[in-house]
Amino acid sequence: MRWMERTGGTLRRSVLVGVVAVTATFVAGPPAWEAADSNPVEAGTAQVDGPASFAGVEQADRLEVPVLVSHRTAVLRAGVVGSNEQNDTFPETDISVAAIAEIGDTIYIGGKFTNVEIAATGQRHGQRFLAAFDRTTGAWIDTFRPTINGNVWDLRATDDGRLIVAGQFTSVNGEPNTTGVAMLDASSGSVDPNWRVNLTLTGSDHWPVARTLDVDDGKVYIGGNFTRIAGTDGVIARVGQMARVDLDTGRVDRTFLPDFGGIVFDIDADGERVYAVGDFLYVNGVWSIGLAVLQARNGELVTGLEPWVRTSIDNTRRSYQQAVLALDDQIWQAGSEHSRQVYRPSDYALIRSWISHPFGDGQALATLNGVVYSGSHANGVTNLYQDAFRWPGLDGASSNKPVRWMAAFSTVTPEHLSWYPDIGSRNGEGSWELFVDSTDCLWTGGDFNRGSYDGNTPRYVQGFAKFCTAAVR
Repeated sequence: MRWMERTGGTLRRSVLVGVVAVTATFVAGPPAWEAADSNPVEAGTAQVDGPASFAGVEQADRLEVPVLVSHRTAVLRAGVVGSNEQNDTFPETDISVAAIAEIGDTIYIGGKFTNVEIAATGQRHGQRFLAAFDRTTGAWIDTFRPTINGNVWDLRATDDGRLIVAGQFTSVNGEPNTTGVAMLDASSGSVDPNWRVNLTLTGSDHWPVARTLDVDDGKVYIGGNFTRIAGTDGVIARVGQMARVDLDTGRVDRTFLPDFGGIVFDIDADGERVYAVGDFLYVNGVWSIGLAVLQARNGELVTGLEPWVRTSIDNTRRSYQQAVLALDDQIWQAGSEHSRQVYRPSDYALIRSWISHPFGDGQALATLNGVVYSGSHANGVTNLYQDAFRWPGLDGASSNKPVRWMAAFSTVTPEHLSWYPDIGSRNGEGSWELFVDSTDCLWTGGDFNRGSYDGNTPRYVQGFAKFCTAAVR
């Protein structure tokens, strides 16, 4: 269990470990114990440590892995501030940014923010929930001004340069049939008149929410909390928190209608399989806590897989998962309690597990150059325990390293790498979005409010940040 206590400008986050409450305090400014350039590994070849033999693979004392991004934030000319709470439902996070996408040389930022802020002047502009920025400089592009009446939770770029927007809203630019999902022109922000998807949540006063999107094989996968969906043709289909529509036409695919007994948080469609995680207990009437592996052809569960290893076995409601990432020979997932895990796709056998303690549910995943990056609310007093598979007992832990907001893992062994990003979080919510752009820079979004220090002066960061290799930053 964790809770938050706010006193003035200070946030205290606590967790119960046995009968002892462990508390951390977040304050503005550089920690006294932290040097401006402190980081075990800068961009370049990383050193990993761990067991001498793992999963039948012998390793040397030092194992070279692909280049990590720098632990220092890039200089950006603008950011976003504020966190809308109106018509916002679970998970009710106090963040500004939840989604990032790229089209051309433009980065699109979506979330709960209420203003765009200019770094040099502090001037704020009332652009809410979705904004565009120059990929290189971070300058705000003020010609992209769509009007959305609620929070944006996910963004996806299409191959033909359009932008799919998902979230908890009922109107985009005042256009009809844009509840939860809309397809936008990436330059003007106008709604595509030939592609419409509209969500409904029956039996509730809450707005429906499209929490996650994925695009694969000409199909758009949508997950969240909704019970009806209508496509461009207006035909309504009953659904159970997840649906699939045609990327070109927006028509609902009625061959894929899985039924989730709870909210879907993330989807990764990968050829014949669709991986979905969230806060649910049943899928298609079958006991399936937090994770579902579906057949892409019909939405039925894939059978014959091992159950994933829940780190909190005594509380099913604390076993929700928030991110999933499918690689060629590995499936990564992250969530509650405090877990990051990697599995073998063929039978879903656990390859390796990590638990952060005392803080830090996994919240986001991305991959770049043989490294998987994870986002969480693990703060600067948190360690990540390798091979641990139970929380809070940390059963099985073999080693540990410090972790803060984000962590890096080699996909080769796999191992937790020594990468410690220099960035500040406003409320201790940390990283809720990770995105790799076409120049191999890693972007993160959440409640960030401070960049890396140049001497005693922090670089500007509000809402989102960018980490690049030494040659790019």
